[in-house]
Amino acid sequence: MKSVAGNCGLWLWPGLLAIVLSASAQTDTPDSLGADLFASVTLAGYYCERVVSVETRAEGDYLVRCATGDSYRVRRTENDRVSVSLPGQAPTPEPLAHRQQVQRHLFTIINLSGQACDRVTGWKRYARGSYRVQCRNGAVFRIAVDVVGRVAVAKQ
Repeated sequence: MKSVAGNCGLWLWPGLLAIVLSASAQTDTPDSLGADLFASVTLAGYYCERVVSVETRAEGDYLVRCATGDSYRVRRTENDRVSVSLPGQAPTPEPLAHRQQVQRHLFTIINLSGQACDRVTGWKRYARGSYRVQCRNGAVFRIAVDVVGRVAVAKQ
């Protein structure tokens, strides 16, 4: 009779090898770079449905093309910060003014809620945690934060 314990080792090795190889393959794939660049573009306040292609211009300097047809230049600055700009445009100066930071946060909140806003063109604060936001595509949103911290986004 064969030992059951001896056969278990034969079944464990392929499984462990597959887990190790899949974990190492996920660390530096182009998909993870695309996901990082997508997050950078979106958090910078630009609309990108999804990244279609990435062109590496230099180390830390990328040209990102989105499914909407828009292109953005994402690069790492001397201070190890991320700068996102339109191709041929000067990078965003650092640090951003408070108004620009609020505008970017409002843009991100709208897009994370599943609504479509291609670019915030204007916003007004009505009360603490209550904003009216206008987008370039004509959409108008009301964003409200309650006392518990829950955020509600409503299209008007």
